[in-house]
Amino acid sequence: MQIVNASLDTSFWNIASQIGVVPYLFTYFRVHYCQAVEQEIITTDPNETPLVYPQAMLFMVLKEDGRLHLADPNTL
Repeated sequence: MQIVNASLDTSFWNIASQIGVVPYLFTYFRVHYCQAVEQEIITTDPNETPLVYPQAMLFMVLKEDGRLHLADPNTL
């Protein structure tokens, strides 16, 4: 099976994390994200809560182990 490129967005990541399908993504896709998406996923507002959300922790773990690839869009 050929692995294809996929671009990550925040809404998809949050739902995929909640329903538990994130581990399966890497069987089919090379997952790319941009810095803006990373900031949306891992940033929490300390005025609201000091918690680190599960989807944020999962993102950080997968980023550190090399399964997520930073690829900011090019501008012309």
